[in-house]
This record gives sequence, C-alpha cells and structure tokens, in this order.
Amino acid sequence: GIFEGNAEQIIPAGDSAQPVSVKAASGYTFKMWENGSIDPEYGAFNPEADVTVIAYFEETPTVSDLYIVTADGKAIDSREVYKDASVSVSTLIESRCFENAACTVRGHGNSSWIFMRDEKPSYRLKLAEKADLLGISPEPVRDYVLISNHQDKLMLRNWTVQHLAGLLGTIPYVRESVYVNLYVNGGYRGVYQLFVKIETGKGRIDI
Repeated sequence: GIFEGNAEQIIPAGDSAQPVSVKAASGYTFKMWENGSIDPEYGAFNPEADVTVIAYFEETPTVSDLYIVTADGKAIDSREVYKDASVSVSTLIESRCFENAACTVRGHGNSSWIFMRDEKPSYRLKLAEKADLLGISPEPVRDYVLISNHQDKLMLRNWTVQHLAGLLGTIPYVRESVYVNLYVNGGYRGVYQLFVKIETGKGRIDI
C-alpha cells in the first residue's frame, strides 16, 4: 500500500504466498519494518492464521515554500499596521499545501526590525481562518511569526535551544518550528523559521 506515517497491514490466513511491500506517499520516506528490517519488501507469507506487519515512515527532510502576496502589491513596511494579503504553501506533503488563504501581515521584532528591515526583516502573520501551517501547531491557530535569523548566519541558535528543550521532557510547552523559503510579492526573501506565535491557550502556554 501507499501510506503516510506509520501503517499496519493484515495478511489474511490462507492468502497466497506474496511478498508484502510498501511505497511511501509523497513527502514521506519508508524507515523500517517493526522487526528492524529496512528492505521495502518484507517477504512472502502463506499464513495459517492472520499476520499483522507494521511499517514505519518519516517525513522527507525538505524546505517548503511559503508565498505572501500583499493586496496592494507593495512591500511590508510597518511593524504596527497590518496589510491585507494572501498566503500560499507549497510542500511535498499534498495535504499541507494550499493557495491564497486570506491573512494580514506586518513587521515583527524590536531591534531586528529597526536595524534589518531593509535587509531581511521578520514578519507577523495573522490568518483569517485558523489553520495548522506545515504541521507545527497541536491545533489550528491564526497567529504565526516568520523569524529571519539574520544575525545567526548558520540559522541554528533558535532551533538548537528549542530542540534541547524538547529533549529534556520537563518543560510543559516547547514550540515546534519549520524552515521555509519565503517569497513576498514574487520576490525571494530567503530562508525563514516559521513559529506559532507565543500565546496562552489550549495546547500552548497554560497559565
């Protein structure tokens, strides 16, 4: 079969001896069978009783494309005033792609906005309707931020601290993030880190 995520397949008793094989859905890569084998073909079965085999998959590492188009076609030049816009996402996982979702957008940050607005500014994105962009939110939300990481040329500081916090297992809320290629009004702005905006709420910061 073609599967996303982990998949379980039952081979009925008395089936002819045919090998069980897998093909990953777009955006996923076959990882292994439950017995540790990494061969996409499990082997032939001719069972006297039903047999269950489990295959494990993981997302294919990739950088997705995120497109913002402002309604007036002009640059995002304010940290206070939102611009009407639309946002689209193109990625290998088809279920996470969408086009022209209504949103508003403005600049984001303090010193990073003041000193880097002409080079690579960060942005605040507010969707008209809640959505889980690229699988980083435990439930659909409206507010996201696009961090430029312009002062971190390796773009690893935020990700490293976030990843280590998750590994500790003792911190009640750790944000997920994903890297995206950002395009604004058709122009490529660079690689950005997409986060859910920090807020209180279910599945987020519980105070």
